[in-house]
Amino acid sequence: MKLALPRSRLVKGGVAAPRNATSQVHPCAWKRGQESPRQVKVDAINLNRREYMDNMWKRQEEREKKRALFIEELEKGSCGVEEVEDLEHFNLLLDAAGSRLVVLFIYSKACGICKDAMQRFELMCDDTKNQKGRVLFLAHNIIDPYDHVSDIARMHKVKAVPCFLFMDEGALVRRLSLRDIRILYGTKGQVQDAIQEDILKFRSVFKEMVYTRAPGSRA
Repeated sequence: MKLALPRSRLVKGGVAAPRNATSQVHPCAWKRGQESPRQVKVDAINLNRREYMDNMWKRQEEREKKRALFIEELEKGSCGVEEVEDLEHFNLLLDAAGSRLVVLFIYSKACGICKDAMQRFELMCDDTKNQKGRVLFLAHNIIDPYDHVSDIARMHKVKAVPCFLFMDEGALVRRLSLRDIRILYGTKGQVQDAIQEDILKFRSVFKEMVYTRAPGSRA
């Protein structure tokens, strides 16, 4: 966990220090050709432990409220495709899912086929919700806000999108990746046939997972 430190400033000698830091002067190593040590300004960072613990407690309370609200939406059947923000949020959703089958759709905003797959994913979510299926649909962007591969994608070794992860009680039980149309060769009709083949494959795997992992959804 990264602590939110105050904004730094530059002082004489090239030392960066926060604005609310306390300063003290101490001798450092000699420069060549000098008899006396050079005086350098060193700033120490003061951390308010009580304020830090209070913030941690508030974050914990917010997580518990989100979890309770999400479980209530799940029980009502009003939950659609939930966007996963980060690994902490993902673990909270997995814990709230309980015995439900979890389908995580990992996508990229720069992926054209992912947009079409997302629309079909949302339609499948609505159909399952209408049938009162015990399935939780999640979506996650493979690129985090810092333009790096997300922790979830690295943890599950996702190297290509779109990718679907099927999870049962927190354990990964099946993985399915669709082909990237940018590397498919052939005519336009052949490419469309390949896309339809991938869609049918996903539907088949989804039905298999529902029948084997979520028996309450068979009706």
